[in-house]
Amino acid sequence: VVVIELGTDMPGDIAAFQSIVHPNITVVSAISEEHMEFFEDIEAVAAEELSIAAFSDKVIVNGDDINESYINNYVPADVPIYSYGFSGQATYHVIAKRNHHHQFSAAITLKDATKITADISLASTHGIKAVVAAVAVADQLGMPADAIVKGIAKVVAAPGRMQLLEGMQDSLI
Repeated sequence: VVVIELGTDMPGDIAAFQSIVHPNITVVSAISEEHMEFFEDIEAVAAEELSIAAFSDKVIVNGDDINESYINNYVPADVPIYSYGFSGQATYHVIAKRNHHHQFSAAITLKDATKITADISLASTHGIKAVVAAVAVADQLGMPADAIVKGIAKVVAAPGRMQLLEGMQDSLI
């Protein structure tokens, strides 16, 4: 398994990768206005970001943060598409409850409706979405549910990123 992050700054960037990679599984985590400098509008960003679907075997999208109309407009009909997120409509649906400042208890529904539960040692729901994206990829690769849960247990925040510090009088920094 090789994981490669591809990004775009302007129209045509994603197409340039087609001669280099042919992803078995592509994850599109967001379509957002942060990439607007060389794009006419957010629709153009969506078209560019999702253009990778044309040379991917399957696509997994963040169902919470990517407008369904973009998916319908820019993912070819013959490409299998799966979603992840907090939405009950997501293929990989997560319910997470904070049980400590640095930890959530999560229940994740896999593609075949199997439910797994795990504690995720991250401080934000944004991090939960990244974990569920990884769960979706693992499931698509055929990893057994117990191995996925063991992998989740190993997830920790990168040093200096989204780490809450306990302050005085039960405060958090």
